[in-house]
Order: sequence, then C-alpha cells, then structure tokens
Amino acid sequence: MQTGVAKQGLSAFIAIQLLCLLSLAGCNLNFAPGEPSTSFEGPPLIHIAAPQPGQKFQSGATVIVQARVENAGPDIARVAVLLNEKVMGEQLNPNETGAEVLPLTIDWPTSNEGDFTIAVIAERGDGSTTREEVSIMVVPPGQSEAPPAETATRASESMPDAATPAATGPSEVSGRVISPAPLRPGPGADSGQPVGSLMVDDEVLIIAINPARNWYRIRRGAEIDAWVDASLVSAADDLSGLPIETGAPQAPRAGVNLEVTSLELVPDPPVCGQPAIARATVRNSGAVDSQTSPWVTAQAHLLSDDSVQAQNPNTVYLPTLKSGEETILEIPLTLTGRYAQLHVIRVTVDQGNHVIETDENDNIGASRQFELSQGACSA
Repeated sequence: MQTGVAKQGLSAFIAIQLLCLLSLAGCNLNFAPGEPSTSFEGPPLIHIAAPQPGQKFQSGATVIVQARVENAGPDIARVAVLLNEKVMGEQLNPNETGAEVLPLTIDWPTSNEGDFTIAVIAERGDGSTTREEVSIMVVPPGQSEAPPAETATRASESMPDAATPAATGPSEVSGRVISPAPLRPGPGADSGQPVGSLMVDDEVLIIAINPARNWYRIRRGAEIDAWVDASLVSAADDLSGLPIETGAPQAPRAGVNLEVTSLELVPDPPVCGQPAIARATVRNSGAVDSQTSPWVTAQAHLLSDDSVQAQNPNTVYLPTLKSGEETILEIPLTLTGRYAQLHVIRVTVDQGNHVIETDENDNIGASRQFELSQGACSA
C-alpha cells in the first residue's frame, strides 16, 4: 500500500480494469469515452477540474480527482495519477477507440494530514509526456475544507462531463426506518460491530452520506449518531445537499504487509541482449514481523499489449523483515527481443501470495516506461 492511499470506489463512469501496477496505490482509475477523431497532432492536453489548488480537506474525507485528457488519440500509451510522486492509479493503452477526449476520475480516501501533490500524466507511444498537477492540504477534522466559491465554479465549468451535479437539496434530511436497521460506527458492515439498532417507523435525521451513496450517517435525539444501510431508511427529501463523509479511518489491522516502495534499473534503460538489474526496495509496512522468505520476481512487459518478455529465470528471496524494516534486492534479468518498443519492468514480492498479509494487492512495483535499444539482439 502506498502511504496515505487507500482503496478507491468506482465512479459513475465506465470502469476499466486496471493493470497490476495499480496495486501500488490500491485504487480504481476510470475513464468515460469521448468523441472519436481521425487526426491528432502535438502533445495531449490535461485539465484538472478537481480538486482545486490549495483546497483543504478534513482528514478522513474523500478527495475526488476529476480530470480530462484532450487531444488524446489512439497512440496514448499511458495515463496515470500520482500522489506525491507515487502511482495512485494507472491505465496502459486507455484509448482503444481513438477518442479525442478521455475524462477520468479517481477517489482517494484521506487518512494522513499534511500537504499533498496530485499529478495527472499522459504519455504517447513516442515517449512524449504531458503532466499537470495540483497541490492540496489535508487538515485535522473541524477545520474548513470548502474551496472558494470561484474555484468551485471553475471546476464545474471546466469539466461538465465528469463533474458531480451541483447540490440542490438541504444539508439535513428527515428519514423513516422501513426495515429493522442495525447501526454501525462507520459506513459499511465491516466498519465494526453494531452500536445499536432502529425499529420500523423510527424517525431519524440523515446528516451525511458516504461516497458510494449506499450508507447514511443518521442522528436520533441526543443519544444516537451512527451509520445505517441506506436501503433500510426512506428519505423524505433530495439528498444531493448532504455532505459526503467516509467515516473515521479504520485502525490498521495487525499483520505483515510487504510492498515495493521504489524500483530502479541498472542500466537505465536496459539494452536488448545485455544483463540488467532491477534494484527494488521492499518494506514490511505491517505491524507484525515477517517470519518467512517469499521469492521475488522481475518481469519485463511490452507496453503495447502487456505481454511478458523473455528474461533469465533468476529467483531472489526476500529475507524476513521486522515491522517497519526495509531491504534492497537486486534481481538479474535480460531482455532478448522486441527492441525499439516500449517496455516496463514490474517487480512482484511474494509471487503467489504465500505470505498472509493485511493487504494482498500491493505487492507490485514498476519502473518507468522505456524504449529497448537493439544492443546485441539481431533484427
């Protein structure tokens, strides 16, 4: 898992299955198709509509990143969203239809406070890259998180296709329980044990909604402030004005968690037919010491179709790591074909998930994309 980054929810756009590299961030990057075009010249253009520069968010709130890649075309090889230079979401070859515009959205449930930079990157097949970024702040609960009125207006004007409709309803809505409803400390049955229950026809005040809009935060009298499944409560008014909340961050589960925190190639870039090394930093970010030594692999993927390229089969084993400890591994590999094409190296720790971890989806790190030169390989 990347620091400060949690799993993301699906948006209203068409969800595209992410490639393995997305597990670095554990998030979902979604695109909506744009209008087709037949001619694309010059670099792609990126417009970030949300969040706004300098916008503040309370810790625990969800930051919804909304952007669009214009002048896209079929040769867009990669679109990625970075959080403090770590991959939060990525899609390779995202524009099979050759659309001119690629709107995208990705959700980031915040946890840590501080300054963060969100960047959107679009790369063409020829290696040219366009980048746009915005800096935001995550502040303690209770501090203001609303953007200035003019920036909120600019966001809605700059990306009407991807932006959420403007809120028109009240900030609190009356509701009535229509089926016996257990109350939870957060949105979701996995947020904790029930903290109470409501009976049919009990009246409540709906004061917030989660990003997926399937759980309500409700208040009843002075005693009850909890979350309830939205299907069990009938709302009496428009819910679009309710604040969106994710609930308090859950305490991290105790256990081992292995992640690749950085990856460099030696030489960079590799040369076809010549030995190379993938130098990976692996960290146990879990609260428990690891007791086993899983094996680690490095594979070269052709960017055009994500196929695995030839390499020597060396296996490197990860030593046991204490909680918070990290180590550097050097994994030999040799690429033997498909030169003059774009590649990416992916390192996987605990291939096959033989180690029980608190998160089994963040074991992969990736290099930057590179064009493999011919070297000693024959035509």
